[in-house]
Amino acid sequence: MASDLSNIIKSEIVSTLESLLSVSGNVDETSLITVSDFSNEQCIKVESNFEFSGINSKWKFYVPTATGTKFEYLMLGGITDLKDTIDDEIADAVKEIVSTICGSISTSVNAQGFDDISAMKFSLGDSTIIQCDEESETDNIYKFTLLLNDESIIVYIAFDKDS
Repeated sequence: MASDLSNIIKSEIVSTLESLLSVSGNVDETSLITVSDFSNEQCIKVESNFEFSGINSKWKFYVPTATGTKFEYLMLGGITDLKDTIDDEIADAVKEIVSTICGSISTSVNAQGFDDISAMKFSLGDSTIIQCDEESETDNIYKFTLLLNDESIIVYIAFDKDS
């Protein structure tokens, strides 16, 4: 029987964001979507690769403009203006956040002692600024609606079919 990592993923996303951004948070809703449900705005795509028990699993994080700009704004302590578009600084901030989330997930999964998942580790791949709705070969996409200080933001994660 395959271990269910969904609660660990949700928990580590929230705890990482709370820690890095100094906010309170929770996952308000999670839903399976299709590429056609992506908004037609820019987003930052961060690719990650997880290895465990002889399996490689690729995850793609998609962070829309509104979420990415909010992340950078909060990381800087709210002392700058909230930007309207994604730039390299926002992309770097998002990549740092995704890296920390992936590390937290790996650490938490390894601590659980699952029979079918052991020695989980991750590597971060490329980070690119794209149009979200131009992704055509992505399946198994989950929309995470998060509440940070009671403000709703969206993060998408696409898991490969082996996940």
